[in-house]
Amino acid sequence: MALNPRSPIPLYQQFKMAIERKIATGEWQPDKLIPTESELTAEYGISRTTVRQAFADLVAEGRIYRQRGRGSYVAPPKLAQTLGPLTGFAEELSLRGLEPVIVILDHRMVRADNRVAQALQIDADRQVLCVRRLVSAAGLPLFADESYFPEALRPILGREQIEGQPIYRLLESGGYYPAHGEQRLGAVAIDTQTARHLGVAPGTPGLAITRITSDQLGLPIEYANVIYRGDRYEYAIQLQRG
Repeated sequence: MALNPRSPIPLYQQFKMAIERKIATGEWQPDKLIPTESELTAEYGISRTTVRQAFADLVAEGRIYRQRGRGSYVAPPKLAQTLGPLTGFAEELSLRGLEPVIVILDHRMVRADNRVAQALQIDADRQVLCVRRLVSAAGLPLFADESYFPEALRPILGREQIEGQPIYRLLESGGYYPAHGEQRLGAVAIDTQTARHLGVAPGTPGLAITRITSDQLGLPIEYANVIYRGDRYEYAIQLQRG
């Protein structure tokens, strides 16, 4: 795709569109090294500043990623979740044909603070089960979550069980059927500890999801906070007029 310096579209945007076309058509495959700045300036007849400006936008949008001392690479496609049936966060990956790799970061009983107590509709300082996990897919860390469950669910949510089966399936096996979820989404700057687990720099944009899940009787059985890598995940919503 030749660039036109006389076009009203700025050169860096034309160059960015050319890169996006290479990615979309498969000419540049995911995780493949992108040509150097010198090679691209020679190929397109543009300045390094133009290349860097376009690359900055592509990195921010999650289309490419950089590795210090090695260069720039095509980012894998984002995993998209559509709003619809209630599924567990790791379970959603399995339904999409991906094999989630789950690492349990923490699994212990703690006292519920006011935030957790309000979500689970229990008294503050009651014992609850806290589970923290790191979930990867397609070879890359995808999200870190922190979930709280009423004390009565501790026997069916052992550490070994959670490592081997989706949490919602374990709940169902114990007679607690996730029937309703109230979920909120927002942008977040990933904190230092979570960034270390996700393999990104502190302050990197992420997607934060908070969910309260209730069972068939309308009683809360899970309060979850999840942080996704912003460059690896997106939500897709279908809208229809009328």
